[in-house]
Amino acid sequence: MKKQIITIVFGVAFSISGYSQNDTIFFSKEDFNAQIEQIKLEINDNTSKKYDAINSKTNSVRTVLLDSLEKQNLRIQQLEALLEVNKQEVSNNKSELNSTKENLNSVKTNAETKISTLDESLNSKTLISYLLIVLSAALAVILFFFLRRRITSDNTKLDNQISSTRSALQEEHMKLDQKLIEMYESQLQIQKEERKIAPVKEEEVDHTLATKVADEIVRMQKNISNMPDDTKGLKQLSKALQRIQDTFKINGYEMIEMLGKPYNEGIKAAATLVPDENLEQGQQIITRIIKPQVNFKGEMIQSAQIEVSVGE
Repeated sequence: MKKQIITIVFGVAFSISGYSQNDTIFFSKEDFNAQIEQIKLEINDNTSKKYDAINSKTNSVRTVLLDSLEKQNLRIQQLEALLEVNKQEVSNNKSELNSTKENLNSVKTNAETKISTLDESLNSKTLISYLLIVLSAALAVILFFFLRRRITSDNTKLDNQISSTRSALQEEHMKLDQKLIEMYESQLQIQKEERKIAPVKEEEVDHTLATKVADEIVRMQKNISNMPDDTKGLKQLSKALQRIQDTFKINGYEMIEMLGKPYNEGIKAAATLVPDENLEQGQQIITRIIKPQVNFKGEMIQSAQIEVSVGE
């Protein structure tokens, strides 16, 4: 675009020079300014068309991502329903075990009663009575351990399935986050180029995109902190997040780091106080960032929303 502007300006200058040498005709200052205004209109028109094309493509990508996110949410609901079914099966197995225990206790009680009666009436059958007691007790123990082993196996399978499902969901979320980072990084680059082509006053700059990117950065940082270090794709997501943070700073924006720092009433932020018995009485620590504070060239454009733990 700069090359086109230079070419047009040189063309106009050359035309003016040619007229002045061959026909001794001079443009007035008003004519020259009119030519310059015409050039500016053409440049702005070309810039607007290019921005509309890029914005259309960006909206298309956003639509695809939102559709993908909706499908993932549906899949999550299906998996949650499957987990509920598995939990219900485990609950039913536990109920069966309790019922079996009660039956065994009843059988044992009846056996002991009958044996006691036989012992009183038939002293000659004492040995048989003891054998029946031993056999009943052994049978009860065998059944108990068999059922406990079955329930343990079911619980292990359920835990493995939950772990596998959680890992799959984490990988899908990381893929979506990487696509969002790429989209926001592209929009920040476009915004930077637009400001170079058509500078605007600082008070007229639209910071909507920047605040949205800052909120997403905080959300992704929280998700990453809750994932195991060996999670598949975690390193790639961390690098992409660091890259967009660098682009964020290059565009003149700054996110104020507050997490883990002491809180005082002088901080310009909407704070929610949460009691914490692990802190000393009166101690106040910022333990969660809901929305970060964002500055543009040293001036705050978004105040923070934070959660503060207070010692009792």
